[in-house]
Amino acid sequence: MNLGLPFAEFLKTLFPDKSIAFVQTASEPELARDLAKVFDEHGRFRSILILGHSNESGLVLTADGLRSWRVMGNWLRQFEPEFCFLAACRAGRSAAVSELFAPMPKLRQIFASPAAVYPHQLSPLGVLVYMLLKEGRIDEDGLSALRFANYVLTGGQLYRWKRRECGPGEDQ
Repeated sequence: MNLGLPFAEFLKTLFPDKSIAFVQTASEPELARDLAKVFDEHGRFRSILILGHSNESGLVLTADGLRSWRVMGNWLRQFEPEFCFLAACRAGRSAAVSELFAPMPKLRQIFASPAAVYPHQLSPLGVLVYMLLKEGRIDEDGLSALRFANYVLTGGQLYRWKRRECGPGEDQ
């Protein structure tokens, strides 16, 4: 989680004209307040990067404990993101992404690992965020090369889920 602020500051330096916000809080009430403040200041965000401790059932962002992926989606719904990048363990499992997609109708793609994630495996998410900010899209060939290199070099897995790939019965 200590990687979030330096990465946000780095992106602000590279893209001074883009709205980039960093939220880190200790409690759920603070999180709700801080998210509301960011929304009031900036409005919608096309993409959101989340760093936290998680499993396929939910995410821990505050000391208040694990919250389901659907609860997380409800917190983020107001931002109407199209892309979500999850630097969190087991966040790329079918049940997790299905629950995150459910409350966010504008969310089109989720990038996450279905396995445990270690700091040295997070670089591809940073590259994808950079690519999206710079080019406005994620290049398919670049994504494939990035996923392959990450797996070969670090053993890290990175899935891309599209909304149409999730639905009832996907976990069977």
